[in-house]
Amino acid sequence: MSKKRLFVTCLLLGSLVAPLFAQNQDIKKRDVYTKTFPIERIYVCRYGYMVAYRNSTYDLMELYIGNKQFSGTTGKAVIVFGKGPEYPYLSATWIEGRLDHVVIYAVDSLSGTYVLHGTDDELKGRFPDQLEIKF
Repeated sequence: MSKKRLFVTCLLLGSLVAPLFAQNQDIKKRDVYTKTFPIERIYVCRYGYMVAYRNSTYDLMELYIGNKQFSGTTGKAVIVFGKGPEYPYLSATWIEGRLDHVVIYAVDSLSGTYVLHGTDDELKGRFPDQLEIKF
C-alpha cells in the first residue's frame, strides 16, 4: 500500500512541477496587430476586387486586391461569406510591422458587389503586387 501511495505522490508532484520547467523555456514572441474596418462596398473586375472601407477616422478608403493575392498558401487575402449584422467588414493583420494578411467578410455570395468600370490598362494598373492598408 505504501508503494502505491509513494508512486501516486511522485506522479502527482511530477505532473505539477513539469509545467514550471516548460514556462522557463525561451519562446520568441511575435508582435501581432489586428484591426477591423467596416466595408462600404465591394467592387469586382477581372483583375481582382476593390474594397471601399472606412478607416479609423471614418474616411472612405480604397483597397485594391489582385486575384493572385487570393491564391493558396502564398496569397495574402481570403474572402469569407456569411450573414449577420456585422457583415461586411475587413480584418487586417500585421506581424512585426508588416501587413501579413487580409480577410474580407462579405455578405453571402458577394450579392452586394458592384462592377468596377474602366479600360483594361487602367484597371490593371490599379492592382499593386503588395497590399497596403491606410488607417
